[in-house]
Amino acid sequence: MEQAAVAAGLSVSDADLATALAGLEQARGGAAGFQAWLEANAYTRSEIAAALHAEMLRSRMAEQVLAGIGETAEQAHAQVIVAADEATAANLLAQLQAGADFATLAVDYSLDLSSRAAGGDLGWFPRGWLTAPEVEQAAFSLGPGETSAVLPGALGYYIVRVLEREPARPLTPAMRQTLRSQAFQTWLDQAMAAAVIERQAVP
Repeated sequence: MEQAAVAAGLSVSDADLATALAGLEQARGGAAGFQAWLEANAYTRSEIAAALHAEMLRSRMAEQVLAGIGETAEQAHAQVIVAADEATAANLLAQLQAGADFATLAVDYSLDLSSRAAGGDLGWFPRGWLTAPEVEQAAFSLGPGETSAVLPGALGYYIVRVLEREPARPLTPAMRQTLRSQAFQTWLDQAMAAAVIERQAVP
């Protein structure tokens, strides 16, 4: 993260570092208390300053990575039916195409226990929120009122119907935290894959 921050042109000024050190010193009871804490933990002031500098640099890199995750995001409101086999799913899709009620079929046949009682209703969700990528991909490729074909997936065979779509719907705190975690992990994985890492042998 520190290497990426430097490559991105990020830095920590001497003034910012001094302010952070002063805050740390104040939190330890002033100069005397801070010095006692350093000695008790076998640290020097320069070592703590270096560690604090690195931490601040990492924090600024993380802020830049997560800047794209705001308070709103494109979201879909959809229903799903999960069938155990393709033949059952095809039969249910034929019933839907003939005018059967999606919620009724979901209650009667869906294997998804988390949504079945609500007629297959998944509620609102942004990209990256659902555990079934097939359902999410279908939800964001269909328009309101449209129903997917039978979609094979890890848990069975899915049928998805989109109820509503909004381009910028407020995220719940849990959604925002999940999206931020995913965005950071994706960035970190990519940075690690591109990095040249040297490991020194310990004698």
